[in-house]
Amino acid sequence: ISLVSGTNAMSEVMVVAYGIQKRESITGSVSKIGAEQLESRLTTNISQALAGAAPGIAATSGNGQPGSSAALRIRGFGSVNASSSPLYVVDGFPYGGYIGDINTNDIESITLLKDASSTALYGARAANGVVMITTKKGKSGAPKVNVYANKGFSSRGIAEYDRVGAYEYYPLMWQAMKHGLMFPTSGTGQSETVAAQNASNSIAAQLVYNPFGVPNNQIVDVNGNMNSSAQLLYDDFDWYSPLERNGTRNEAGFSLSSKANKSDYYFSLNYLNDEGFVIRSDFQRINARLAINTQVKDWLKTGVNVTSAIVSSNQAAGDGSNTFINPFVFARGMGPIYPVHAYTAAGDPILDAFGNHYYD
Repeated sequence: ISLVSGTNAMSEVMVVAYGIQKRESITGSVSKIGAEQLESRLTTNISQALAGAAPGIAATSGNGQPGSSAALRIRGFGSVNASSSPLYVVDGFPYGGYIGDINTNDIESITLLKDASSTALYGARAANGVVMITTKKGKSGAPKVNVYANKGFSSRGIAEYDRVGAYEYYPLMWQAMKHGLMFPTSGTGQSETVAAQNASNSIAAQLVYNPFGVPNNQIVDVNGNMNSSAQLLYDDFDWYSPLERNGTRNEAGFSLSSKANKSDYYFSLNYLNDEGFVIRSDFQRINARLAINTQVKDWLKTGVNVTSAIVSSNQAAGDGSNTFINPFVFARGMGPIYPVHAYTAAGDPILDAFGNHYYD
């Protein structure tokens, strides 16, 4: 009796929670994202790479904070009070850490389980869908060394609202003051003529700043029109420019992997420095990963999979629509007559002993 080796192509299979099934036997909705798709996206957080990568996946980023996670919605909103985030499973184990600590370059594939028949394998925790992450392992052949370096830039992607300028701000505030005098919350209001005159006389005192170089009671006339002789003494009302910048993103790393006989190994090291487009916001991360597997017996496989991450970040307070710590809310709510730097009544810059222009 002689044995002859034969090679047969195996049909596509799907790795599920507790075994393997043929692809055609899976009735649920499954989407897979390979390493090729992930490598084409320059992302700091793996959740950001899932935006638009598969149908039916909603990925929204709350802000542009470096390293921030995107909010994933695979099966919509399951509850008003409970979380709608999916279950993350990394190499077969539920992952409870911060998803931004995972290095995108270490991921082999991401499988998204979307409907009930697919997620039922993981119980109630998978009610919002499952994101299965498979990390890279050593492959047969000579030791493979991969060295990479990425550089990118970040800037604001959404334009700011159109706002009134200095010449529109005073007449609008004059109109509000006049109407407040005509229709007070209590008592009898003034006539329109009297209210208009009083608004013209006191508008500068109300707004404190007069950047136009004309007397305070002549900035806006009794008809609500700007004085034609009013000219700005300075033009320093852009509060966004001192807050924003063109951020840079630098990433470098390498990996070493191989497989010989019944053992395989994979080692990687990664450094990332991602600066946000708001000053003093950044995200720095150092990743190291070691995966070693050995098939000791036909029935016994051992291995170790160790991942470490060191993260240091400075975060701007970009959340909250009614806090002045939020730079966007602060800059957006600043009237266009209040300068960033300090000036005298004549419009001359106020400098310190070293010649630096004071902030107002």
